[in-house]
Amino acid sequence: MSGLRSARSRAIASGALGLLLLASVAALAGTTAVANPTGHSTLWLVIGFSAAAFAVTAVVAAPAVWRARDTRKRAEEALQESEGKYRRLVQDSIDGIAIVQGIEITFANRAILEMFGYESEEEMVGHPFTDSVSPEYRQLLVERAYARHNGEKVPHRYEFKALRKDGSEFDAEISIGRITYQGSAASQAVVRNISERKRAEEAVQKVREDIESRVERRVQEVNGYGLTFRELTALHLVAAGKADKEIATVLGISPLTAHKHLANILDKMGAASRTEAGVRAIREGLLD
Repeated sequence: MSGLRSARSRAIASGALGLLLLASVAALAGTTAVANPTGHSTLWLVIGFSAAAFAVTAVVAAPAVWRARDTRKRAEEALQESEGKYRRLVQDSIDGIAIVQGIEITFANRAILEMFGYESEEEMVGHPFTDSVSPEYRQLLVERAYARHNGEKVPHRYEFKALRKDGSEFDAEISIGRITYQGSAASQAVVRNISERKRAEEAVQKVREDIESRVERRVQEVNGYGLTFRELTALHLVAAGKADKEIATVLGISPLTAHKHLANILDKMGAASRTEAGVRAIREGLLD
């Protein structure tokens, strides 16, 4: 664009110089014609040379103008092609993706339309993205979006309550990044529906609390093996037939830590196997 302006400036300057030259020669011709009527041929010859010089100047400057225009056109076409590839790529994404400029949604892929209950992109585009956020989370998302847009360090990914078109809520996770879209700075929001994951986490937490409550009651009773609260909890899961990985998930610990608890249980109980430890714990009343 700057190249086109520069070429135009040169062409305009050349044209103005040529016109000024013509005007000066014409004025001189008029003055001389009055003073010396016999000098017309020579003056008009000068005018002809000046006009030719003006034409040559215009011809020389014109290619620069057209080259600059061609460069700008190619840049615009490249930008359109790049954005077209971007749209085709994100349309097939399983994650919901939206482009936000300011707080207004300017692009939405199929996944995010389905997630929020919209039938077409036109229906969602143009609305503030805060319309799709539960009121108690709106200020947080606006602040973090602007902070990330300005290059500040904020969490890359966080959870919030999202609002569908019909007003119903669901648990969502969002990550916001900076991009350039249609030649302007914008934010790209990648959204996932995590409702099922949250329900699973809540179910695991409920099981954990239930088991720990039952084990705590047993800890207060007779425990001849000197098992800790966490070891008794792990023993309860062993008796239920759970593997190390499942025990780790329920207790919120690593599989390695779960394995160490089980090794301690076998050592303290003098049991040769997990099965023996579980059967003995039930028979001796360590477990409900």
